[in-house]
Amino acid sequence: MDTGSGPLSDFSDRWPAVVVKELRQGLRSPFFVLPFILLHAFALLALASEYADGRALAAGSHTVARFTVIREAGAFWSVTAILVAIVMPLRTFSSLHDECRRGQSELLLLGGLSRWQIVRGKWLVQMIFGGLALVSLTPYLLVRYFFGGFNLFSNGLTLLNVAGATSAMSACLLGASGYRSLTTRFFAVGICSAWIIVATFMIQGVTVTAGSLTGIPAYSIFCGYLFFTLYTAAGLQLGRAHLKVYLLPFEVSPGSTILVLMGIFPFLILGCGLVLAAVSVWLVWVALAIPIAALLLSDRPWQPAKGPLPSSISGFDTDWRPLH
Repeated sequence: MDTGSGPLSDFSDRWPAVVVKELRQGLRSPFFVLPFILLHAFALLALASEYADGRALAAGSHTVARFTVIREAGAFWSVTAILVAIVMPLRTFSSLHDECRRGQSELLLLGGLSRWQIVRGKWLVQMIFGGLALVSLTPYLLVRYFFGGFNLFSNGLTLLNVAGATSAMSACLLGASGYRSLTTRFFAVGICSAWIIVATFMIQGVTVTAGSLTGIPAYSIFCGYLFFTLYTAAGLQLGRAHLKVYLLPFEVSPGSTILVLMGIFPFLILGCGLVLAAVSVWLVWVALAIPIAALLLSDRPWQPAKGPLPSSISGFDTDWRPLH
């Protein structure tokens, strides 16, 4: 199609099919448009408050501006985290359930897509939306930097903290969206979001007090990022388990067992960490790395193993291939 500004091209064939499908639907979703508008509205309010407060201080006035609390990095990033890491991922709250109810998941699987490609594509689109929202904050951060009082180190770590929380929340909401019952869905989201929010606050507390990435701050922050990775992998595997024509022999059904496991993950990690910490405090990373590797190695989601080529009695290749 030719417009006044030039021809419009479609997505490249190199893009995954699920990513293209979800991008076309999601860019018009109110769960992306409205939080994006609110995010920029708050950023403008924060800048106006900082400017007014700076003028008052320059004039020698001891009067505190009404919205002084907004100028603090904590308030700025708190609202950013709520909109980007909690509100935006809500668009996937019923994503897999709708796919299964309408029979679209079977069509996608019969079309040659694997379960991992479907779930990964939906998660990647949500991360693209979160990345667009965070990148769009760059002009406001530059203005805040030139206003003064901007700690580049802590704000950079806070940005990574919000991105990690967005990844974990998006994966967990996607995994919970496969349940038919709304009660089960809310229960699964509540369990995951509670632990993710606690981890976000703990990492942010270390980030604010840390002067550099050395010693305990680096150890704590890196453990927090591994925790986000753990829940990201668990959420994606839960969503993958919902997209099934049948279960493979080693797969666990997405029932109450998975929910209990995701709820006690932190306690298991804490118990293993205390045992390993008796030898070396850095071995606590092993307690996080083992379940992450186990989840990602399940059925080799990034490279499914090729099964034997079935043939008929006459030896003719039937062209049937197993769909993982």
